[in-house]
Amino acid sequence: MTDGTTGEVVEGEVVVIPEEEVPLVEELPIVEEVQEEATLTIVHKLQFDVGEAVQEQVIVGLKAGETINLADYTCITDEVVLSGEVGSVVLVAGENTAEIQYELIYKAANLDEETLGEGDC
Repeated sequence: MTDGTTGEVVEGEVVVIPEEEVPLVEELPIVEEVQEEATLTIVHKLQFDVGEAVQEQVIVGLKAGETINLADYTCITDEVVLSGEVGSVVLVAGENTAEIQYELIYKAANLDEETLGEGDC
């Protein structure tokens, strides 16, 4: 209880406080975390012999702080391959831009002797 002289609690003692003397803790308001919106524009650039082709893809409704894996948005085919690494983007509030580079590859046609004919090169 107390040491009897100063009214202080002796270490290790359990003290019972009457309910009317217990201070009330005010409930704090619940604050909802507001995430700012973000938009991502992915610029797809295809390089080929005579120039380049550019196409933009706009993704709306994203949230600031989200991490977007650009590999999920690549446009790879048998003739179009990535010309570099594709990483990820951590979005900031507002407009964001990322670029993905591609290159065009040419495949030789599957030719056989029957297609070429005898003696043709």
